[in-house]
Amino acid sequence: MTAEEGSSMSEQLEFVPHHHGEPRRAARWVSPVGLWSALGIAVLLFQAVVLGRWIAAGGLHAVPDGDYQISTGRAALTWVGQALMFAIILTCVAVVTYRSKKAGEITFDATIVIGFGLSFWLAPLSNARDLIAIGNRYALNVTTWGPYLPGWDGPAPQLQVETVVAASILMYIPVITWVWAQLWLMTRVSRHRPQWGMLRLTPIFLLTGALLDAIFEIVLVVGLGMYNYPSANQELALFGGHWYQIPLGHVIAGILLSTPTAMVWHYANRHGGEIPLFRGVTAFPARARNWLRILSAIGFTNLVMFGWMLISMNTTLLGTDPMPADMPGWLWPR
Repeated sequence: MTAEEGSSMSEQLEFVPHHHGEPRRAARWVSPVGLWSALGIAVLLFQAVVLGRWIAAGGLHAVPDGDYQISTGRAALTWVGQALMFAIILTCVAVVTYRSKKAGEITFDATIVIGFGLSFWLAPLSNARDLIAIGNRYALNVTTWGPYLPGWDGPAPQLQVETVVAASILMYIPVITWVWAQLWLMTRVSRHRPQWGMLRLTPIFLLTGALLDAIFEIVLVVGLGMYNYPSANQELALFGGHWYQIPLGHVIAGILLSTPTAMVWHYANRHGGEIPLFRGVTAFPARARNWLRILSAIGFTNLVMFGWMLISMNTTLLGTDPMPADMPGWLWPR
């Protein structure tokens, strides 16, 4: 063997271990980021089919006004409320965009904003069997796509609305403000009680999640009249017996909206390293990593939202009552 041949063989032997040290392409998808991304892709495909059928059937239009009465004051309050919500949405988007540019890569909260923003297609599930939550018919709205969801059998679909910013569609984006609030509180609690683990912090997470939901609901339902819960068990509701009643079951279910995300984020901050959802992302090419993070967040947030919708849909197990006598026509025909 010549010296030149020996040198060539040596280079080949040195290359082989490096090649086998790289994760195999198939194995990369078994990581958390791979599995969550796969769920995210499935979610996007499924919602594309649902919304595509709805649009093809001519559903992308507002529900006719009907003959309901709405006072000038209530109409003005509805527009003020929508403007306020739209401003909050724009602020959330601006904040996560700035943070991502500063970090040089997409941040966790930016992916969560995208994820919740793309979970709106699940909104009609709450009314899949009964009228659980209905939106303000005077607000900007479109017809419901509920009939195009498998198994959906809600009452009077022609009268149900999906509001643009009042209670549906874009209104899931501001859930990130709850996450920020919980993370801010938990960070300070951990500084003062560094010996507390996640088990001891969990009750605080749950309590703050319910409290944030209650505040949010009181503002949107009682204050602005953006939506309401017509069939709630009036004995188990705040302001029971009035059109602005808020079921306690929904307040408790609201824990699911922000708490899982806040807990995942807090865990990652406390222990260092990658967000648990994104583990394994470094095994993929750099150009694909931000997209994988987004897809993972879409899968995660849609699963969270689906769980919340299932609980909302089954609050009737706590009992139902007739619509309150003071139910206004701008919420539902009387």
